[in-house]
Amino acid sequence: QNTWEVLSGEGKVTDPIQFPNELHPANDAGAGTWQILTMKPGENATLKIPEFTDQQAWTIRPLKYRGGKPCTGHPGDCGMPILIEAGKEMVLDMSAVDGINFFVDLTMTAKGGVTNINFNSNPCSKLPGRNSSGCINPD
Repeated sequence: QNTWEVLSGEGKVTDPIQFPNELHPANDAGAGTWQILTMKPGENATLKIPEFTDQQAWTIRPLKYRGGKPCTGHPGDCGMPILIEAGKEMVLDMSAVDGINFFVDLTMTAKGGVTNINFNSNPCSKLPGRNSSGCINPD
């Protein structure tokens, strides 16, 4: 089955939802087929990657919400979501080119064992003032 599953930890994941659909043109992450994993700050989850038929790339887009509205990097909101891109037998990266609004600790199994990638400090703090490319300090 081509769905993400929570193997351990906290959080609940929805069944796949296609956007656009008859009710919504997109969800807060955009158009596409999405499963939504809802977690509270400080929670963690171990996910099982779906058994895709082809070598298929996928993305994870952590979204922070304030007052019921997503942080999208628009002026005045609370930052740009981190973009995590990966796939089985592919390179994984976490991109903060447009800024970040989370500290993230990502652990993946790899050919050489287990690897850890994280944003455990603020990459925006090294920049003088506000970066024109959108770097927004996490809070």
